[in-house]
Amino acid sequence: SSDLAVYIESCDGYYDCNDRDICYAEDSGRYELVEDCWRCAESGNWYTDDTEYVEVDGEKYHPDNAPETNDETN
Repeated sequence: SSDLAVYIESCDGYYDCNDRDICYAEDSGRYELVEDCWRCAESGNWYTDDTEYVEVDGEKYHPDNAPETNDETN
């Protein structure tokens, strides 16, 4: 068993660092509940719902990682 626990501020509790209900959010720089986050399909990184995402073909992408689409205007 792992003794590594991480504190989740949003729910004021500790979780095992391998718990599937938590993730490390790149934008907040701390562990968050997966239900409050989304995962970039390109990078695999997690972000909180505070960070906007681009949806392409039903997948969520961080704006920096979004694939080029034909409907962009220059």
